Amino acid sequence: MKLIVQVPCHNEAATLAGVLASVPRALPGFHAVELLVIDDGSDDGTAEIALAAGAHHLLRLPQRQGLARAFAAGLDRALDLGADVIVNLDGDHQYDGADIPALVAPIQRGEADLTLGDRRTATLSHFSPSKKMLQRWGSRIVAWLSGVHATDVTTGFRAHSRALAAALLIVGDYTYTLETLVQAGQRGARVVSVG
Repeated sequence: MKLIVQVPCHNEAATLAGVLASVPRALPGFHAVELLVIDDGSDDGTAEIALAAGAHHLLRLPQRQGLARAFAAGLDRALDLGADVIVNLDGDHQYDGADIPALVAPIQRGEADLTLGDRRTATLSHFSPSKKMLQRWGSRIVAWLSGVHATDVTTGFRAHSRALAAALLIVGDYTYTLETLVQAGQRGARVVSVG
């Protein structure tokens, strides 16, 4: 199996090298682990840093298209590159690449089509009480719409099986997290929260 870790980013020169360094270069059950950076029209040297920091693949969008478009372009490229599992990892170092083995394990075991890295938002000190409340209510609404029960529906740290990634259709420009979760639920995909 081949794992591609995609990192969509816009002007993440300050954090990208650390993000890429945190990703394990080999994992049990995968014959290859490759890094794909999607540069969403950055003007701060993000693309050059990506290559210098060990990205195997670089997809440069000529102008900023928004996170959802960069995410979708990354999925398409990862599928073209033969990925069996695709992990999304944000370029701002919000998540730790060292957590990827736990994130992909349910997919490897055939127990999930999509895994979500749960940030445990209720315990995050940098989330205001109102943001925590919105997160709780948003998760409930998305659960109701999609049939998927997850506590962190907006997490960008997620892993997709090849089959689910190929079936997703991203229509928004900015965010993809809720849209893809609703689609996964409507398709009867198995969704697991990890963390």
